[in-house]
Amino acid sequence: MSLGASGPVAVIPARGGSKGVPGKNLRKLGGIPLVARTIVAARASVRIERVYVSSDDEVILRTAAEYGAMPITRPRDLAHDKSASELALLHALSVIRDRGDSPEVLVFLQCTSPFTEASDIDRLVTALDEARYRAALTVSEDHSFLWTIDAKNEAQGVNHDPSQQRLMRQQLPRQYRENGAGYAMRVEAFERSHNRFCPPIALVTTSHPPLEIDTESDFEIAEAILDRSHTRATEQ
Repeated sequence: MSLGASGPVAVIPARGGSKGVPGKNLRKLGGIPLVARTIVAARASVRIERVYVSSDDEVILRTAAEYGAMPITRPRDLAHDKSASELALLHALSVIRDRGDSPEVLVFLQCTSPFTEASDIDRLVTALDEARYRAALTVSEDHSFLWTIDAKNEAQGVNHDPSQQRLMRQQLPRQYRENGAGYAMRVEAFERSHNRFCPPIALVTTSHPPLEIDTESDFEIAEAILDRSHTRATEQ
């Protein structure tokens, strides 16, 4: 069967296992599971046509459906600690096509980034409206002084010269840190390379807290940020 091209879709990989935070993707933040927070943001995006969740866990898949996403059962051999996200995305694309959908743009969202907003997702897709770009990713502006260690185990400046007078942070070269919230790629380029980074690549800056939840401490920080934002909203 020949499938026609369709609009952008979002895929949220959310496996059941997690060593740093057991049951992480179902852990509630602000009253709803992490995976559901990302589903809600994706469904609120005006550029996304359908939202899919890929998981090996039946409870996650049921939760995804409850929040309006389309579940995709991921094979367990693609759901290990060291399984590349690209493999889960490629499997999801094959299932999506079997269901009669043929997207030209795929948006990969991570539920470990709990503050992703619909506008972030919209801007990821919009970045690919410029024909020369094949991929885009969310980043945060970074004004850090970066260092590395050379072959002699001695510190060397990466984006500054420590032998010169210290620059002000705003004088540093423009630099950005990948924050893991989202990635967009043209499906044709992604399937050819099996890599989410298909150059030329566009950067999409986000202003929300660039937090990725991998440990219990990260989760506590997320709760504190959310509590503080609620307090500010109440005070206004």
